Amino acid sequence: METERRYFIKTVGVTLLLLVCMAWVKLYEEKSGVDFAIFGIMPRSMNGLKGILFSPLIHGSWKHLFNNSLPFFISTSAIFLFYPKAGRNAFLGIYFLTGILVWVFGRASFHIGASGLNYGFLTFLFFMGLFRKDNRSLALSFLVLFLYSGLIAGLFPGDPRISWESHLAGSIAGLLFAFLLKNVDDKPADPFEDEDVEEEVYNSDGEFTYPSGR
Repeated sequence: METERRYFIKTVGVTLLLLVCMAWVKLYEEKSGVDFAIFGIMPRSMNGLKGILFSPLIHGSWKHLFNNSLPFFISTSAIFLFYPKAGRNAFLGIYFLTGILVWVFGRASFHIGASGLNYGFLTFLFFMGLFRKDNRSLALSFLVLFLYSGLIAGLFPGDPRISWESHLAGSIAGLLFAFLLKNVDDKPADPFEDEDVEEEVYNSDGEFTYPSGR
């Protein structure tokens, strides 16, 4: 129990630290007068490759950052808490694959913000439940669907200021890594399974007997 508590605190702490980094980047950008959008992803540009690493930390406004913060906190924390073995691979894989897909297929514009990661992490959580089919994962899938079903509209072109390509790329990455990592973590014990129920065994004459070794 103590180990689980420490892991929970560490997970929440690291997630909050990432959000603090995003806020610090925005504050520094505002105070210095430098436009960090140039460190975003510029598709099919060698100079734009650095955005694969930096773009999720950069936001166009405080409102942009605020809108991404809660989904990021929930989805990132859930990935590590519910899937501790697959979590790190999922986080890194979705992080970099989302950026790579945007760099390859995105519009010729700077793409910034953590929304692509949010789509990736939430998609990962949703499909992990469908692929694994254990009660806890399925419950998490339906919770994600209930809370964030409205994000589906963001997968299609709309407001030119919004990188729908990042949303779609993140969703593709999330689906892919959910499929690849679906069997990495052990399934939790089924809370509805009664371990004390005796196994019924019948002999060749159809008479009830106890399992061998009783």
